[in-house]
Amino acid sequence: MYMRQILCCLILCVSSVSAAEIDTTIRLGVISRDENHRPADNNLQADAFFVEGRLVLTEDIANAWSFYSDARLQLSSDNAVLNDDNNSELNDANNNSRNFLALREAWFRYGGFTDLPNEYLTLGLQRARSQQAIWWDADIESIMWAGDSTVLDWSVGLGQQFNRYRTGSELLREIQDTRRVFGELAWDWQAYHALTLRFMYAEQDSASINTAQIRETSAGSNGDWLWLGVGIDSDWGKERSPANWAYRAELMHLSGRADFLQQDNTVLARDISASALDTGIRYDFSGDKYALGATYTLADGGDDGSNFSQTGLHSNRSKFAGNRQFLFRFNEALRLDITNLQQLSIFGSYTLGKRYEAAASLSFVRRNDNEAPVFVAGRPIATVDGEDEVGTGLDMSMSYYAQTTTLPVRFRVSGGYFSPSSALLVQDDDYRITVETQVTF
Repeated sequence: MYMRQILCCLILCVSSVSAAEIDTTIRLGVISRDENHRPADNNLQADAFFVEGRLVLTEDIANAWSFYSDARLQLSSDNAVLNDDNNSELNDANNNSRNFLALREAWFRYGGFTDLPNEYLTLGLQRARSQQAIWWDADIESIMWAGDSTVLDWSVGLGQQFNRYRTGSELLREIQDTRRVFGELAWDWQAYHALTLRFMYAEQDSASINTAQIRETSAGSNGDWLWLGVGIDSDWGKERSPANWAYRAELMHLSGRADFLQQDNTVLARDISASALDTGIRYDFSGDKYALGATYTLADGGDDGSNFSQTGLHSNRSKFAGNRQFLFRFNEALRLDITNLQQLSIFGSYTLGKRYEAAASLSFVRRNDNEAPVFVAGRPIATVDGEDEVGTGLDMSMSYYAQTTTLPVRFRVSGGYFSPSSALLVQDDDYRITVETQVTF
């Protein structure tokens, strides 16, 4: 029903404007994956191809009002695996379509509240992305107010995911009926150095999630959660740092109360109080070619309410290596969450002009609590009690931007490899490789 309503709104808007700007993108690629450490002990082995068409419509309506929509059509081979925006496999019976039509965004924007050039209020289905994707990076029906001044950047939003807006796909039970308030602020206390504050409050009271339907997740169900974060940042998400050094450090705390599934299949309401630390440092060598750095993440874990969990809107895919390449923070193949986690990563990047870029990361993963699981997409994977060492991961991404006179073309190869250690029950390796080409008309 929501899909039809949004599409009707989009059609009316298109028919009412005469000078809309339309962009079309075609993306095709091949994915090879062998992932043995998945929730519910699922094993994913597939070589698949896909073709995606994207149609973007933008229009300046009148008096500081504008409109934006993003629609996608994807065709995939039969053995492709359907994913949602934060990389959860959609294994429910109603999520089985490999060929689909999707509405990613459809919103109205008003930019007239202040005189700031980058201040606006946005209403509709939109991509909410924090400066760090470990907080939120997902499409959500919401109203958001954001601004960008010389020394202060901010955003605050109120929203709820009602529908996937994609044929053959429905919301996972874990995120249904979840209302959210979230925001972030970055204050430049001096040039290129910022103090950051972030929060999210989420509340779920779902009639569709009863005792028989609750699955073991890191955050629990039918509860309320408050995430608070305070940190410092210096050009961490920028392609280059003017001062050579870039860094980030953020302390996050989660509190609240939720229902958790126990080992005997009973449900227990439990208070939550847990913390996580995420840090990183990078050196951008002069000459705009090389960058080297490291990250360290530490998150509480346990079965007594002391386990940290992410917001459920996160993607963990970030640009931090010193160029335009995005890497999955906790290994592309394994895709861990920040729960019961210790991870040290060493990364580097190389940039050759505007045409060629590459980035790679080597990570070492341990459990914080060797009696508690680690989590992928909010759900546990099989572990061995008493063992700390989770394994070692390698990630890479390489892009080539063709310089054509008419059409911008991008070629990209990305992937991840993970070698498990003693803390994982399954000792098979994981890998995921994607080769793709994108052309924009």
